[in-house]
Amino acid sequence: MKKKKCNRVLLVFLVMVTAISLLSGCGGKSAEKEDGEITRNNGKTNTIGFEYKGHILTCEPDQNQPLTKYKNQIISKSDDRFFSSVTIYGVIDRSEGTGNRPKIKFTKITPKEILYVEQQDLFKNQ
Repeated sequence: MKKKKCNRVLLVFLVMVTAISLLSGCGGKSAEKEDGEITRNNGKTNTIGFEYKGHILTCEPDQNQPLTKYKNQIISKSDDRFFSSVTIYGVIDRSEGTGNRPKIKFTKITPKEILYVEQQDLFKNQ
């Protein structure tokens, strides 16, 4: 009787340890990539290319959101280039199997460029 109880306790303990070890491997590593540039935009695969320290990383919106949501952050306001220098906030995803390059599933894109926009004075007499 006592041996069965010990075996059950040991079994429950081993199941808990296995579950904890599996769950700890599921989470992604948080990422904040600064001083990178968007190099491409692919509407079919809903991804962008992000150049960071000489490497091109594939990035996609988290939770399968469309890239059109981020259009204002992706397209540069400057005349000398099409895509913006940005900071991407997201999670590194390595879940697509071994041998595949990691993707960044981003939740936020912040453009690095700040363009001065002159506002009109509504109360100025013309």
